[in-house]
Amino acid sequence: MENNENKGTKTIEINSDGSFNVKNTNESKHSLCKAIGKVLLFVGSVITFARNFVFNLIFLILALAVILGISFANKLQDQGESALAAFNETSDENYKVEPILYFDFAGNINEAPQGDNDVTRFTKKFSKLLDVPAYHDVVTIEKALEKASTDENIKTVVLNFTKFTGTTVDTALRVKQALLKFRKKSPKVEVIAYSEQYSPTSYLMANGANKVVISPLGGFTFRGLNNSQLYFKDLLDRFNIQPYVFKAGEFKSAVEPFEQNGMSPKVKEEYAYIFNKLWINYLKTLSKDAITGEKLGGLYSNPRNYLEQLIRFDGTEAELLKSYNLVDELQSFEKLKLSLMKEDSKDFISLKVTPYLDYYKDEVTLASVNKPNISVIYGLGGIVDEGKDNTTFCPKNIQNSLEQVYKDKNTKALVLFLDTGGGSVNASEKIREMLTVFKEKTKLPVYVSMNSLTASGGYWISTSGDKLYATDNTITGSIGVFGLNFGFHGLLNEYGVHGDGVATSKLAEQNIAKPINDETIEEYNITVESIYKKFIKLVKSARPSLKDVSYKDFAEGRIFVADDAKKLGLVDDLLTFNEVIDKVKTDVGGDDKDKIIVKHILSDETPNNMFLQKLITSTAYGIVPDNFLRSVIEALSTQKVNVNQKPSIMATSEIHNLEF
Repeated sequence: MENNENKGTKTIEINSDGSFNVKNTNESKHSLCKAIGKVLLFVGSVITFARNFVFNLIFLILALAVILGISFANKLQDQGESALAAFNETSDENYKVEPILYFDFAGNINEAPQGDNDVTRFTKKFSKLLDVPAYHDVVTIEKALEKASTDENIKTVVLNFTKFTGTTVDTALRVKQALLKFRKKSPKVEVIAYSEQYSPTSYLMANGANKVVISPLGGFTFRGLNNSQLYFKDLLDRFNIQPYVFKAGEFKSAVEPFEQNGMSPKVKEEYAYIFNKLWINYLKTLSKDAITGEKLGGLYSNPRNYLEQLIRFDGTEAELLKSYNLVDELQSFEKLKLSLMKEDSKDFISLKVTPYLDYYKDEVTLASVNKPNISVIYGLGGIVDEGKDNTTFCPKNIQNSLEQVYKDKNTKALVLFLDTGGGSVNASEKIREMLTVFKEKTKLPVYVSMNSLTASGGYWISTSGDKLYATDNTITGSIGVFGLNFGFHGLLNEYGVHGDGVATSKLAEQNIAKPINDETIEEYNITVESIYKKFIKLVKSARPSLKDVSYKDFAEGRIFVADDAKKLGLVDDLLTFNEVIDKVKTDVGGDDKDKIIVKHILSDETPNNMFLQKLITSTAYGIVPDNFLRSVIEALSTQKVNVNQKPSIMATSEIHNLEF
């Protein structure tokens, strides 16, 4: 009897005793299947082994990185400053300096140098791999030009502002002064500035060059100063949202957008006065020739005259600017490169240059570490209670910087570099207290260098300084306090959402669907007024010349340009940052002031949950493939930072940044 199936033919044989046997007539086929199955099992085992091996290898590499990181940290701690010197010795000794020193200012120019830690060193080393833009700062630019002024290899300096995004006027002035200083020391070296479009700060820096070149299709992106903002009163009324404003100071303009539909006459008058002074100051800083500022101001002050002149040059602003001698040449960047190439150059596409960031590398040596120094710490941007990175202006970062200064027994003075519009009252007070305690423990003098903006919370912190200096362009003051909150009960009630509940006191009531009760409003007003009185007391205590002056003359939230602030007694003198440094050197060094170096101190705190990133970047060079490192860094960089921080209803006023 035979039974045919898809898998083959089976034969049943009946024996004489009634038993039977089943035989597969396709046994060869079954043997082949078994063989294939064994091969597949073997391949699977190999793949499993390989997968486990790779993952175990990655684990071992990371474990090794941890061990090396700990060992590296211990080595730094044991060897101290000598390890830093050893780090510098690893620089490329075979680096060739091309005769053109090139400053490609893509991005903005920062006021503070980049912190020297493992993460920043890694990003510098692998900036192209990680698509990280170059970090430009005024300190490095100054030092690169200073080094080049004694380097006979440098024949030309080129500044490219085409992709420049901005900086402060004070920073631009420092770059310009560094260029003029370089030209004085190296009169044979030509300095060329180029841009497709000049902004006010890039044009200010370009005025430090021998030649200002602009694209034939270019122009200026500014016509003067302006400051405008949106006002939301009608919008809030439309959606039945009630702003709760608590302020002390008649001129606190930060809350006006929520109370009215336009700038109040007093604030408008105040801003108009300040902007006119700043514009005049800006025009005076232009020194391409004796009347550059006058010509620039005259060109744009009369719109009809400007438009007629523009028509005369067929709408080509670049040609109009050249006719006013505001620029020297109209040329594309490709043509400029061609003019700078050697006649025997075979490569007509690229121009061999020395990028300034490669040319100047800050070297920390044992000799410089042991020298007497002035330490500079930075407070930039809004003042907050906690920050997501080590550049945020917050108590933790300032404390870390002060601890570094405290450990350095060669420090002779501390300079606090400020550019801030204010922020949190609590954070401002904590930082002020830290500086006060630092002075008491170290007996070191503290100098405050106010830059473009040092107002409100920034001035609160400044009261801890022994001497307060501002630049000609500094805006300061804004001595006043405000708090702002919004009531959404009207909007919610309108759409049928209501709030109810119980509380042991009216002061404990909190319900978004109910208006703030009168007792809580009175409490907030009392608190704001109390902080305002403390602010005035701090100012009068720090500035003896204001002891008998009515607070209404210097407070009430008003802002002041530097020369007016000096007349009032809010600052001691008007000095640039570099002039402050020279003054401090003279004060603490006397005849030996030239032996004193300047140390720029940045917080080296590891940002939130970034220990692993720091560890990897400090030890993984050459151990882990670049692509793998990039994936790890990108994954870590996308982690969101959650800061458990209660929103404060009261904050020292932040003044809006002024724009050209």
